[in-house]
Amino acid sequence: MKRSLILTACALILSSFGAKAQGEALVFTRTEISPVLQGTAGAAIAADNGPWNAFRGAAAGAYMDKKVSAGAGFRYFSGDLLFGGAAGLALTDRMALYLGGVYNAGATVADYRTNNMVLSAGFGFGITDALSVGANLRYARQSLTAENSYGGVSLDLSVRDMITDDIAVIAGVSTLGGKVASVSGDSYPQPAHVFVGADYASEIEALGTLHIDAMGEYYFSRNYAAAAGLRLAFLEYFNLRAGYRYASSVCALPSYFAVGAGASVAGFNIDVTYMKYPSDNVVGLGVSYAF
Repeated sequence: MKRSLILTACALILSSFGAKAQGEALVFTRTEISPVLQGTAGAAIAADNGPWNAFRGAAAGAYMDKKVSAGAGFRYFSGDLLFGGAAGLALTDRMALYLGGVYNAGATVADYRTNNMVLSAGFGFGITDALSVGANLRYARQSLTAENSYGGVSLDLSVRDMITDDIAVIAGVSTLGGKVASVSGDSYPQPAHVFVGADYASEIEALGTLHIDAMGEYYFSRNYAAAAGLRLAFLEYFNLRAGYRYASSVCALPSYFAVGAGASVAGFNIDVTYMKYPSDNVVGLGVSYAF
């Protein structure tokens, strides 16, 4: 209980640093590539996301079950193709390192294919068997034309606590970084925000495990979002996921609904996700393996 109160207090303190609402740069860094986060509309931030801990919530990945994990995935929407990969390495039973990258090939404008890129690293460290901390460091770049490209570095810090064997909570601050200058000379902040999340697991006899996930975000631009999701792991080989994210009107990542399914085949985890955004239908596929 004491540790959970500390997590809540840290999140409340960080949220007090909200700034005046304004336009933000490099908002594509909020796009999820993890099948678990995609399928729950971002609600499962307190869950271990395997190799995808490289991009967000590294505190949840401090305790790896295997020595090495790796994954690849892509999303298709409105003619754009986003694909990425990530890998994790267990340094000790309480320490893990993650590396990942994402590339988005966008629309063609005046014979130039716009693109976005993210390179990210994550580090998780278990202070005890239940309490862990983590950090994610990323570089993001957006290229609109051959002469108009800009990028920036940002940092995430997170703390996760297993309150009981069935309840995990996480809190932190994400996308802390300097302002990004456009070709016109104007500067815009990155989508910095604080977040909290929780995961509750319940065993269902003869079926599997049901996870109930929840997440909240408050952006320094005074935008906000919340998400709730369900995950059902059954018969040891299959997973079903669903979630909904509600966001303020100009939030970096809008409101959307998601459903997903996965299966384990010969040690590989194969996942498919459908996401319904206000103006887009998005399909995501992913595959991962651990050994």
